[in-house]
This record gives sequence, C-alpha cells and structure tokens, in this order.
Amino acid sequence: MNQLEKIPIIVIGTFGHCASDWLGSLLDSHKEVLITPGLAYFRTINTLKKKINFKNLDNKKIIDMILGKILIKSAWKSYNFFSNKKDKNKFKNFLKSYLDNSNEKILEKKIFLAINYAYAKKNKINLNKIKIIVTHEHTPWNCKYYTQYFNTKYLFIIRDPRATFAGSFKQFDQYPTFPESYKMDIVLSFWLTAHNFILKNNPKKIYVIKNEKINQKLKPELIKLSRWLGIQFHHSLLKPTILGQKWHGDSSYLGKFESNKPLPSDYYKQINVKRRWKNYLDKKTILTIEVILKNVMKKYNYIPENDLNFFNIIKGYTNLFLSYNKKSSLIRSFLEKIKNTFRRIMMLVNHDIARKIFDIN
Repeated sequence: MNQLEKIPIIVIGTFGHCASDWLGSLLDSHKEVLITPGLAYFRTINTLKKKINFKNLDNKKIIDMILGKILIKSAWKSYNFFSNKKDKNKFKNFLKSYLDNSNEKILEKKIFLAINYAYAKKNKINLNKIKIIVTHEHTPWNCKYYTQYFNTKYLFIIRDPRATFAGSFKQFDQYPTFPESYKMDIVLSFWLTAHNFILKNNPKKIYVIKNEKINQKLKPELIKLSRWLGIQFHHSLLKPTILGQKWHGDSSYLGKFESNKPLPSDYYKQINVKRRWKNYLDKKTILTIEVILKNVMKKYNYIPENDLNFFNIIKGYTNLFLSYNKKSSLIRSFLEKIKNTFRRIMMLVNHDIARKIFDIN
C-alpha cells in the first residue's frame, strides 16, 4: 500500500469537448498504467465538502460516502466502477482493506488512493508493474488541487475550439432544461481556465496533445506521449478499451451515450469534422469564438474562418455580450441581457471569480 502512495499522478485535463474519454481509453490496457473510469475526483470532493464535515469521518462513513456519493451509477457505462451487487461488494471489501491498513493522514489523498487501490485489486491489476496513476478531471478549474496532495503532471487534450463548442452545444441540446444563456459561458470557461492553467504552471509538468494530431498520426503521437509519461510504448496504446474491452467511443452527433458499434472509419477525418461544426454553428457564433479565443487559436495553429480585423473583433465581442439569451418577455429579456453582459465581462477579466459568483460548474 505504501508503494501505491509513491506512484506519480497524471491528470487528464481538457479544454472542453475534446475527446478526453477517448484519450483515457487509449491508456486503459497498458500494463504500466492504472486508470479508473472518469472520476472527476476533486470536482466531486469539493461539492461534498459543502455538505459533509470531513473532520468527523471514520472508515465506515468514508466507505459509505465513496459508494453512495462519489461512485454513483452513471448512464455512461464506461463511467461505472462496478456492474452488479457482487462486483460492488468486492470493491467495498478492498476499500475497507486499504483504509484499515493505510497510515495516510490527509483524507483527500487517502480517499483517492483507496478508490484506485480497490479498483486495481477488484480487476486483478498488478500494482507491482504500475508506473503511473492516471485520473480524469472533467473540469479544468479543479485540476489545481492535485498538486496540493500528489506528485502530479498534467496531460491536456485540445481540439479546434469551433468543434468543441459545436459538440458541447449539441450535447446540451439533449437536455431541454439546460439554461440557454449558460451554454456559451460553460464552454468558454473551460477554454479560458485550461489556457490560463497551462500558461501559469511549470511547462515541464504539462503536456498538451492535439486531438487532430492523434487522429491523423496515432502511433507517432502515442510514442511521444509514452516517453513523456515515463512508460514503454506498447501497441495496446493504439486501441481504445475500457478494462481491456473494446470501446467504440461516442459523439454528441450520434446520440447521448457511448456507441455500441464502431463509428464510421472516416468519421473523424478533419474534412468531416469541419463539415459538422460548420453546419451546426451559425456565422455569428463562429466569429464570436474566433475573436474571443484568437490568441489560443494562434498558439495551437487553428486557422480562423474570418478576417479578424478591428471591425470583426468589435462585432465578436458585441455578439458575446449581447447575445445567447433565452427568449422571454421584453422586461425579463432586458434584465437577462444586463446580467449576461456583466457575467461575460467578468469571465474575461477574471474567470475564477466569475465562476464562483455565478456558480458556473
């Protein structure tokens, strides 16, 4: 168990709808990698801390919290840690074994390691061969917490921002009650936070991999990545799996959850990806994305569709501040526009404060 506590942590971060689950699935079958389903650990922990006093948790309460509030059943099959009651009981026993024998005093660290230990033991993963623990943090603003507790490096996946906005909006469309005005805000928060996090942190601790490059040159990109991760390259890295079983991926254009059959072989060819986002996004939204994220797009070599001259830059910011509101009464619409304008200005000035004030999670 002490051995587990010394293994470096690799956090998969994302700029948004960039296929971070797919990236994780490529690491799944490697014998030197311990990777659980998408945990979003600190996103969950920080939410629970608002409701639960962590100072008064004994091992039984910790186990109940893990099984009842952290590893809750997901409609996404690849996000589930156990498939049935028997499987869950095995996991519970391994949790108890770790917690009873661990000397770790820091609760946030202890819970994280207990989950990874139980997952490895339940699935008969040889911990003696593990060189890195990989975890997926869904929101980039929770990535910073890992450094407080672990020896951490960050693997961020990026994608053409117009494709990420289109894919995210398409996914939000499947939830009719999702606030219309927050669609732009949430995706923009991902981009601003991820970009700022990368700029502020030690570049030796961060690796940014482009979705488009992996799709075009899978093997060369995974060879480079394996060197940075400190693992041996293996052909298992070229096949997406979940616990060794073939995973077919997902797409918000094809349905809400994972596909149960292979996607078309040319589905992620760039010409087809571009066709999808151009058909979904209107010209106003494309201009807005390109204006607000022009520096990020330039840094990662994404070519704008528009000429970003002075007039178009003003137009793009005007679109952001005065558009993307729900249809409502005249008075309510006016008040919403004032609120949305203020929120989006705050996001560009200080997105960390804006998320806290407006509860963007």
